[in-house]
Amino acid sequence: MENIALTESTYYILLALYHPQHGYGIMQQTEQLSGGRVHLAAGTLYGALNSLCEKGWIRQLPVERGSRKKETCSPEARACPAAAAGCKRRKHPEGGMTMNTRKTIHKVYLAWDFKKEELWLNEMAAEGWALEHAAFCSYTFVRCEPGEYIIRMEMNADRDYRSFVEETGAEYVGGCVNWVYFRRKAELGPFDLFSDMDSRIAHLARIGKSLWLICLANLIIGVVNILDGQTFSIVNLLCSVLLAYGLGRIHGMKASLEEERALHE
Repeated sequence: MENIALTESTYYILLALYHPQHGYGIMQQTEQLSGGRVHLAAGTLYGALNSLCEKGWIRQLPVERGSRKKETCSPEARACPAAAAGCKRRKHPEGGMTMNTRKTIHKVYLAWDFKKEELWLNEMAAEGWALEHAAFCSYTFVRCEPGEYIIRMEMNADRDYRSFVEETGAEYVGGCVNWVYFRRKAELGPFDLFSDMDSRIAHLARIGKSLWLICLANLIIGVVNILDGQTFSIVNLLCSVLLAYGLGRIHGMKASLEEERALHE
């Protein structure tokens, strides 16, 4: 039988899954079992549960009709993976709002600058403008108390993931091209989507894969059309060059994290 070394996080996740649990329950019990030493962010836990499911160590329990919550447990407890819960998305009242309580900003950002974009969204929240809705090249903000919300964004096309993160008390406030945006009240405590190196590296790998596919598509279209005499396709070639630059940036960030992880192993 193959010997598999467990990380501390995986060990506590499996302990928490001795009895059926949903995502937020796993996060709370892991922190309790470790004496507060291990804190699992939603994105990190979601990836870990999916990985354990693929290995056959856990499996998903049947979900009741109409329920948004999925429970997980270890094989001994007739186990299952990924979880999500039904934290209802809070809607802002429309009545009584003045003209200055909401504004929309049209903005373009590059995928490899996602950290800078997230920082800007949190700076807006610190100034009293909470992200209410995110769409293609468009952000809608609503007035709030300065610093009332923490904003997080991630590239993750899995629809179940939204419910999983909402279980922690966060709100899904929109998305664009596989990017999802969440906000959560600062009074609930720190809010991060990743709590370890592996999940951060996996996120960069997802971004890199997406950039690579788009870059390759633009390159092929550009070359084929240029050979066909359609000079306007120079735009596709320029896009592929820009995306290749972005891919290099993502690869650099990923390599840096991998080196840092190796130092701690």
